[in-house]
Formats: sequence, C-alpha cells, structure tokens
Amino acid sequence: MSDIGSRILQIRKEQGLTQIEFAAKIGLKQTVVGNYEKGIRRVTDRSIADICRVFHVREEWLRSGKEPKMQPVLSKYFSDSGMDDEDKIIINTYLALPQSKRKVFKEYIYQVAEEVIMRRGFEQLRRERKSDDELTVAEKRAIINEELDTEEKGLTSSASMRLSGSGLGN
Repeated sequence: MSDIGSRILQIRKEQGLTQIEFAAKIGLKQTVVGNYEKGIRRVTDRSIADICRVFHVREEWLRSGKEPKMQPVLSKYFSDSGMDDEDKIIINTYLALPQSKRKVFKEYIYQVAEEVIMRRGFEQLRRERKSDDELTVAEKRAIINEELDTEEKGLTSSASMRLSGSGLGN
C-alpha cells in the first residue's frame, strides 16, 4: 500500500465495513471517505486522528505505511494481568479479525456456552444462580427447556400410569 487513501481502504476492508459504515464510525460522510480512498481529497489531521482512535492503528503507519500498523492498545493490560504469551496471541488475533468474522466467532462461543449449560442441568443452575437478572439468555433458555422437559415427562408418566391402571397400557 503506497498512500494514505489505500491504507484507509485497507482498514475499511479488513473491518468488513462499507464506506457508509466506516464514515459513520468516524463522523464523516460516505463521499468524503470515498474521496480519501481514491486520493481525490487530502485527509485532514482530524480524520487521521479519528481513524487512529477508532480503529487502533498508529498514526505513523496511516500517514506513511511504516510498520507496526496497530497501536499497543492492550499493552497496559497485558503487563498488569498476568497473561502469558498464548493469552496475548489469542487476544491480538481476535482484535485483528474483521467485524464479520468476530460475529461468527462470538456466535460459536455462544453455542458452546449454551451446550455446556444444557449439559450441566437445570438443578445445578438453580443452586448456582443468585437472581433472574444475573442469568444469561442461554441460561434462561436452559431453565425453560428443563422445565418443559420435566413437565412433559410428568405428563407422559401420569398418562402411562392411567393407561396401565386401566389395563389399556399393556
């Protein structure tokens, strides 16, 4: 990438954003972003600052292309949190994903969490929970599903007991 406009385009594409979405994030109109990307309009210092702040890229990279590209946003947390190198790689890799891939990743994590909650069972959730407000949507679904399953089993067993008692069930 040789100029600032192409680096703005690169950021936008990596984030999976349209010009309209990108512009909205930095308080501009779509036509301005399009003109920046094409090199028709000079990028203002304010726009550069906004792009760097919102998308966590270094100003020097945005202006000149000099690496590294990303700001050390989490360096304070990395040093204070006791994270090991693998933790840092996982977080940096996630942050580098475009929004569309982050969404897919989060949906996968929610599915895994829901499956874990479903396998742990309704009674364990009840013992662990403090209030309904503290439950996640997945936990609430698990509780409702368990109640429905329990109710259905109760209805089934009472119906079969009535049938066996009448001599029709055997």
